[in-house]
Amino acid sequence: STLLASSAASDVYKRQYIYKRLCFTVLFMLKELLIMPLWGIGLMFFSAFLLFAFAHYISKSRHPFKRSLFSMAIGILTLIAVNLTGSFTGVYLPVSLVSVCCAAFGGVPGVTLMLGLNLFF
Repeated sequence: STLLASSAASDVYKRQYIYKRLCFTVLFMLKELLIMPLWGIGLMFFSAFLLFAFAHYISKSRHPFKRSLFSMAIGILTLIAVNLTGSFTGVYLPVSLVSVCCAAFGGVPGVTLMLGLNLFF
C-alpha cells in the first residue's frame, strides 16, 4: 500500500517535471513570435499542441490529443476569466499575442505568472 502510493507520487513528480520543462522552453521562444508571420504563429501553436500531446502520451494518458487541446484551452479560458472579473477585482491582463501564447502554452501557471509580473511591474 505504501509502496504503491510512493510510486504514484513519483509518477506525478515526473509528469510535473516534463510539463514545466516544456512550458519554460516554449516561453523562451515567445519573443520570437513578435517578428513571425501569421503562418509561423500557427505553426508554433500546432507544434506546441503536438509537444503537449507527446508529453501526455509519455505519461500514459488515455487521450493525449484531447488532453493537450484541453490544457491549451484552459489556459486561454483562464486569461478570459481574469479579464472578465477585472471589473470586480481591478486586475486586467492585456490581450496581445504574447499574453495569449503565454496562456495557451503555460496554462493556468502561465496566467498566474503574468498576474505576478503585472503586480510587480
